[in-house]
Amino acid sequence: MTDYPIYLASFSGFFRLLLIILLIYGLLRLFTRVYLPYLLKKKMNQFSGNAANNSSASRKKEGEVSIQIPPKDEQTINPERLGEYIDFEDLKNN
Repeated sequence: MTDYPIYLASFSGFFRLLLIILLIYGLLRLFTRVYLPYLLKKKMNQFSGNAANNSSASRKKEGEVSIQIPPKDEQTINPERLGEYIDFEDLKNN
């Protein structure tokens, strides 16, 4: 076997690479045309089902008032949830 320089490419290697690229392209195109619409329809049905459940649960008669008071545990102020205190200083322009 003769040692060829690394930059020397053969036609069979080029065609093999071209065939692999075309095969990958064809498989991706097949996936997007066949399987992707199925996934999108499934997700859209799932989202619309969740939206229908949420809207039907929150429907009230016209003029009906509802007041939701949080439990006593949530009414206390938690200092960790407030964030940190930042002391700003006023700058005077000369």
